[in-house]
Amino acid sequence: MNREQEIPDLESNRYDLVVSEQVLGYLHNPHIALSEMYRVLRPRGRMVLGVPAFPPGGHLIRRHVTPVTDKLFGVKKMRGHVQAWWKGGFIKWVRESFPGIGIKIERGFCIISGGALRPLEYTHWWWRANRKTGQFVPSLCVEIQVVTPKPRSVTEENSEYQDSLRAA
Repeated sequence: MNREQEIPDLESNRYDLVVSEQVLGYLHNPHIALSEMYRVLRPRGRMVLGVPAFPPGGHLIRRHVTPVTDKLFGVKKMRGHVQAWWKGGFIKWVRESFPGIGIKIERGFCIISGGALRPLEYTHWWWRANRKTGQFVPSLCVEIQVVTPKPRSVTEENSEYQDSLRAA
C-alpha cells in the first residue's frame, strides 16, 4: 500500500480525533495525508499533528544543505525525514492547506532528543520539564504539536477564517 495516497476505506466525517505524531515529516507528499486526515475527521473533531521542528532558518539547512553535503562526503545513510519545518512555517502550511481552520493549541514538547540524553526521555521529570518549556517557548523545541478542530460547517469555517484575519 502506498501510504501517501488516499485511503478510500475510511468513511468521511467519522472520527472525533485524528493523531499524526512524527509521520508527516517522512512523507514526500504530506499534503495528501493531511487532506485525508481532515476528510475523515468529524465536524468539531480535533487533529493533533506532531512534527520535528528546527529553529527558524535551520529547516533550510536541513532541507537544502544536508543533501548536498551528504553527496559531497559520500554519506550512504538514508535519512528518514524528507520534510523540514520550523514552528511558524508548519503552522502556516496547515492554515494554507485549509483556509479558515483554527489552530487552538501550538506547543513544543521536546528540547533535546536522542543521543546521550535518550535515557532521560523515559523519566517523568524530564518529560515535565520539556512540556513546560514547550508550552512557554515552543520555538526552542525540536518537536512541536498543533491541535486544530474541524469546523462544524462551511459557515463556521468562514467565520473562523474571518476571526483569524482580524486577529492577525
